[in-house]
Amino acid sequence: MQHLRGQVQIRGGPIGIGAAASAPVYGGGVGYGRGNTLPSLSRAVARWEAGLRSHPDREFAAWLVRGLKSGFRIGFDYEAYTCRAARKNMRSAKEQADVVNNYLRDERAQHRVIDSLFSGRTAHFSPFGEIPKPRQPSKWRLILDLSSPHGHSVNGDIDPHLCSPSYSRVDDAATRILALGRGTLLTKMDIQSAYRLIPVHLDDCHLLGMR
Repeated sequence: MQHLRGQVQIRGGPIGIGAAASAPVYGGGVGYGRGNTLPSLSRAVARWEAGLRSHPDREFAAWLVRGLKSGFRIGFDYEAYTCRAARKNMRSAKEQADVVNNYLRDERAQHRVIDSLFSGRTAHFSPFGEIPKPRQPSKWRLILDLSSPHGHSVNGDIDPHLCSPSYSRVDDAATRILALGRGTLLTKMDIQSAYRLIPVHLDDCHLLGMR
């Protein structure tokens, strides 16, 4: 069994798995929470704490640091629990078995996948597979479909208001440029494996299993 940490999206408050998540669900560190912090994450948290000291929203800053230390909750409604485990994986999991094995080996080496549960709860398994990355020959993306099976999925028991992503628009950038004036410099960044760098709370990790 492989057990995965979740894809999460920060909106300044609640955290949740992407509501339409047929997407990679490796997150940042199940083993990072509850005193089992990896040295690399400890250093990162220290840098975040230092950088957030002057943040005007102290409640948000404290929530963010707390989540980095102990893991973020994914917003799952345990009272409305309707999940049923997937009976089988996607066809590509067998057709691309070597790709899956190599992918998981690399993720385990970076402590993004664990082989056992820490919360003491029964794991819930969602179907997974591999799809080729567009315009990137020999590159694959692992898909853990948290929206399946329909009506009994992990995503089905998460309030979409907690996890609907909100992206910046071109109009937002234009507004900022007008406000800052002539000479404004723009930059665009792409954080590699961004979703897999976010730790998930140990009490929710059992919901993100694959086998």
